Amino acid sequence: MAMLGILPKVAFHDGDFRISTISDVPDSEHSFETAVAHREYYGGKWICVEEYDTVEQALAGHEKWVETMKNLPDQIIDISTSEEFKSKDEVRGHSNWRVHPRHRGKRKYNVCAA
Repeated sequence: MAMLGILPKVAFHDGDFRISTISDVPDSEHSFETAVAHREYYGGKWICVEEYDTVEQALAGHEKWVETMKNLPDQIIDISTSEEFKSKDEVRGHSNWRVHPRHRGKRKYNVCAA
């Protein structure tokens, strides 16, 4: 676990997926968030899956998502409360774009390490 100021930054990587839990999330309604990235969802881009108010919640949530991603779900929903994402919801008139189904087999997109 690396430290970001006085708050932890936790990362997990197993070759197939990456999970990062960070603090000081810009313009979010919560202090911490966990994001996941896997080549079978959203072209391997980061997806915010959970937000938290305390370090303890963030650490527990991070471990929960490590376990969740070991048995890949059928879909992942981006729950970011950032102003950017709220704006996208308003422009589109819905939040269906936040649902990322699992795409098995060949990659549809090129994936770059973030």
